[in-house]
Amino acid sequence: MTRISVALCTYNGARYLNEQLASIEGQTRLPDEVIACDDCSGDETVAILDSFAKNASFPMRVIRNQSNLGFAKNFEKAIGLCTNEFIALSDQDDIWYPNKLEVLGGALVENPNAGFVCSDAALIDEDGKQLSSTRWLRSPVRFLPRGASQFPILFSTLLKQNIVTGSAAMMRASLKPVVLPLSGRWAHDYWIAAVGTLSGNCGIGLTEPLMQYRLHPSQSIGVHPAGWKLVLHIQSAPFDIWAKEAAMFSELREKVREHPATFANCNAGDLELLDGKIAHLKARDLARTSHGIESWRRIITEFGTGGYKRFSLGWRSAVRDLLT
Repeated sequence: MTRISVALCTYNGARYLNEQLASIEGQTRLPDEVIACDDCSGDETVAILDSFAKNASFPMRVIRNQSNLGFAKNFEKAIGLCTNEFIALSDQDDIWYPNKLEVLGGALVENPNAGFVCSDAALIDEDGKQLSSTRWLRSPVRFLPRGASQFPILFSTLLKQNIVTGSAAMMRASLKPVVLPLSGRWAHDYWIAAVGTLSGNCGIGLTEPLMQYRLHPSQSIGVHPAGWKLVLHIQSAPFDIWAKEAAMFSELREKVREHPATFANCNAGDLELLDGKIAHLKARDLARTSHGIESWRRIITEFGTGGYKRFSLGWRSAVRDLLT
């Protein structure tokens, strides 16, 4: 039987950690090891981890970083320390449904060409109250096929928005040399999904929610607002947001150039899309740094060429830029 590791990352997570640990302990298919990397917490997080590890139904290592690595690099460390064929990623503040590891692991077994699998996630508030949507139903990107229980996660979809939630995902250990080291510019799950699909390791999406994703003010990564709130959520965005995103995707393009063997199975069409995404982000940045009529002209031109439809959220993104 294929063995499963859990890469758990923590930082000042004492408020919710016990619930997450209990949901891992309650899995119908228990993990074969849990690697918990704590990023210099100042609360009771490490004490909770140590206490749990003593009585856990599976081997568990608790590692406390000597210095704060940050969110992505802490996951890089935890993933690197995992020793089994499948690696499930875990945040500190969610709640897994009992069949999560069993279903995700089964999907990878059934899809031997898939490098990773990710499920949808039900949304709960900071007090654990069920909200009326899921992560994917809340997404402005319409990618869910009607009536299907699973679907391929495409690079073209990821260029519009990251739909892969790390805590709802499981990856093959064979992806480690492909995706590590993780980028400091990217969220860890976005980097794994983008690099994985671009290198020819397809992703699988499961429409069944397999966990509860907690929304609260102190989380590192949350969920975008929905509807017009998404359009109007612009004032807090950094002025250089599109330049930074262009640098993100340029880093991915450079990785392809530097590691041709890793990306030998890369689809040529996906590379064209990646180049188009970079050009689109640079166009948005140029519009943002222009003034008055010139800014509007650049946005309308980019909309007319289809850039907003192919690489962003269509009219929502165009309106966002026009209002900025």
